[in-house]
Order: sequence, then C-alpha cells, then structure tokens
Amino acid sequence: FEPYKHEFEYFEIKRGDWREELFERLDTAGALLYKSVELGEKSVALGERSVALSEKSVELGEKSVALGERSVELGEKSVALGEKLVALSERSVELGEKSVALGEKSVELGERSVALSEKSVALGEKSVALSERSVELGEKSVALGEESVSIGKRMLEKQDATIGAIEQSKNEIVTEIRSLREDLRSYMEDKFAKIEHEIEAIKAKIGMV
Repeated sequence: FEPYKHEFEYFEIKRGDWREELFERLDTAGALLYKSVELGEKSVALGERSVALSEKSVELGEKSVALGERSVELGEKSVALGEKLVALSERSVELGEKSVALGEKSVELGERSVALSEKSVALGEKSVALSERSVELGEKSVALGEESVSIGKRMLEKQDATIGAIEQSKNEIVTEIRSLREDLRSYMEDKFAKIEHEIEAIKAKIGMV
C-alpha cells in the first residue's frame, strides 16, 4: 500500500431511511430472540435425558436389591439344610446308644453272645463316627448359610449407597437446570431492555418522540 498523504481530512456518515434501519434492528432482535429460545429448548432436552439416565440407574439398583434378597433366601435354605443334618446326626447318636445297650444285653447271655456283642459295639462305633461326620457337615452348612447372609447384607449396603448417590446426582442436575433457566431469563430481559433503549434512542434522533 502507498503511504497516507492526508487526502481525507474529515468524513461524514450518511444515514439511510429511518424505516429501513428500524426494520434491520428489529430483524436482528428477532434472530437473537429465536436463537435464545432454541438454546433454552436444547437445555430442557438435556435435562430430560439426564433424568432418564437417573431413572435407569434406579432401575439397576432395584435389580441389585432383588439379587441381594435371593442371596439371603439361599442362605436361609442353607441354614435349614444344616438344621436337618444336625437332627439326622442326633438320631444317629441315639441309634449308637441303642446298639451299645444291645451289646451289653448280649454280654449277659454268655460267651457265645460276647462275639455278637462286640460286633454290635463295632457297629455302634461306626454309627457314632457317622454321626460326628454328620455334625461336622451340619456345622459347615451353617457356616455357609452365615456367609450367604453376610454377602446379602453387604449387597444391600452397597445398594443403599448407590441409591443415595443417584438421588444426589438427580438433585444436582435439577438445580443446574433451574440455574440455567434463571440465567437465560435474566439474559433475555437485559437484551430486551437494551433493544428498547436503542429503539427509543433512534426515535429520539429521528424526531419521533
């Protein structure tokens, strides 16, 4: 570019028809209003999607609670099985005692009955060993039932924590949406006030007031 040689010492701004300028200002204000409303609709749609996501999370938490209840039910069934095994072991012990009594009566019958009584005592000892194994199996079943109940309680505690976090997230989302709406309303009111002020200034300049 060539250097400035002071060709233009002053200039004058020429205005067009005031009606055309007014319509141009109104068109600009209308476009700004349309964009602001469109932004508000997008914000509302985002809030609805967030609420739908929180509802799916609550549904997942309910399924976890149902799974925990099934685990507790399994633990109760295991405890019931352990009680039945303990009852079976008590009957086995009772059978062993009756076998020992039968052995003592056989000893009283004579030397020939001694061999039979010894065999009966051996049978009683085997029955006692079987009863001890049954008791041990029952104790293991009871321990398994207690572990199942403990697992169920842990799952319920985790479920309570998950539901609490979901409720907190939901409240935060609702608060953010309300804040966005209030900010948008304040922004629109300021814009409308500026537009009205500019229109009044234009009217004053063109002598309409």
